[in-house]
Amino acid sequence: MSLDQAVQKPKNSLKWLWVVGLVGALVVFGVIATGGNGNTTPTATPTTSTPPPKPGLEVPPSAPAVPPTPVHIVVFEVTGAGTGTATYSTDGTGGTMAATDVPLPWTTTVELPVDPGQQAISLVAEAGPGTLEISAKITVDGQVVREGKSGGTYLSVSLNATVGG
Repeated sequence: MSLDQAVQKPKNSLKWLWVVGLVGALVVFGVIATGGNGNTTPTATPTTSTPPPKPGLEVPPSAPAVPPTPVHIVVFEVTGAGTGTATYSTDGTGGTMAATDVPLPWTTTVELPVDPGQQAISLVAEAGPGTLEISAKITVDGQVVREGKSGGTYLSVSLNATVGG
C-alpha cells in the first residue's frame, strides 16, 4: 500500500469551510449593524450638559405661576406755564398725595386695583404765582374721563370721577 492511499482526504472538508465562512460573515454583519460596540439597542445621547446638583445644593421647585392682578392705569396731568400744586387721591391706594410747587406740565401715573364696585378718583390743581392759566386731566386706561381749565385771579381746577362698577 502506498502512502497516498493510507492518508485519505476527508470528504466533509468543503462543507466545514462553508460553515466557518457563513459564521464569519454573520459576525461581520452583526458588528456593522450594531455600530461596532456589540449592542443591538441604540444608545441614547444625553441632551443636556448640566451636571446633576451636588448633595445639599438642590434647587427648590419653582412656585406655581400666579396670574397678575388686573389694574386700572390712572394718569393725573396738570398743564400750564410756571408752577403749580396737584393734590390727587384714589380709592384703594391709601390716601391723598400732593405734589407742591412743581414745574408745569406735571403728570403722574397710579395703578388702581380692579374692584367690582365703583372707586372714586380726584385731582385738584392750583396755579402757582405768575401762572395765568391752568388745565387738568384724568385719564383711565387710555380714556380721558374728566378734564378742565381755569384762568383768572384764583386759578384752580377740581376734577372727580369714578372707576369700575
